[in-house]
Formats: sequence, structure tokens, C-alpha cells
Amino acid sequence: MIKILMVGIGGFAGSICRYIISDLSHRLFNDPFFPYGTITVNVIGCLLIGLLGGLSETRQIFAPEIRALILIGFLGGATVTKGILGFGAHSRIHTTKILRLSEDMPMVIEIIDTLKKIDDFMPIIDRTITEGLVIVEEISIRFYRTR
Repeated sequence: MIKILMVGIGGFAGSICRYIISDLSHRLFNDPFFPYGTITVNVIGCLLIGLLGGLSETRQIFAPEIRALILIGFLGGATVTKGILGFGAHSRIHTTKILRLSEDMPMVIEIIDTLKKIDDFMPIIDRTITEGLVIVEEISIRFYRTR
């Protein structure tokens, strides 16, 4: 139970950090047609996940609760790509039915990694997800555009 609480606290702080860094990046680069904020947050976050995750695995530098707080919660919350109905490329909710955003909304969680790591992670997903769909596919990103 303590790990779940640590993930929640870390995710809350990571999401706020993502918002602040993303907003600062957008203001710094001042280009409404390219997601500099998203790229900045995700590159920094993923580098930290790789570095701290590697140290955690090889040198056991974190207790399990602290690992949950930092790697899963904070950095997971900071690097996650959020998408909800009516949530556009400019980070604006385009619906007046704000209460409907929590009613039976589908959720998409995308994880980009090597096939081996995805395959190793699948048993955890299989135990955790009681209803839903899991898709594993190869991707190629061509571009990202907003108006």
C-alpha cells in the first residue's frame, strides 16, 4: 500500500513539473507549430529514467518505496503523454461537459522500448489489466503538427 501512495505522490509532483517545464519551453522557443515543451520534458525525463533506473538496478541505490516514488511516480508522471476526449494539440479541453471526462473514458498508455523489455513487462500487464486491449506494434514517427 505504501508503494501505491508513493507512486501517487510522485505522479502528482511529476505532472506539475511537466506542466511547468513544458510551459517554460513553449515560451522560450515561441513556436506554436512544434511541441518543444513535450520534447524537452520527455527527453530530460527519459534520460533520468535511464540513468536512475540503471543505477537502481545495478547498485541498488534506492529502497523500493523511493524507487516507486521517483522512477514510477515522479518521472512517470512527468513523461507520460496524456490524451483525453476533446483534449487538443494546444493542451486545451474542447468540451463543456467537464464531468463527462471521468465517465468510462478509454485510456491509452503507450510504452516505447525494445521488444525484449516489452515482452518482459507483459506478464505484469497481464496480471494487472482485467479488462481491455493490449497492442504491441512497431512504430515509425514521421512528423507531429499542430496549428
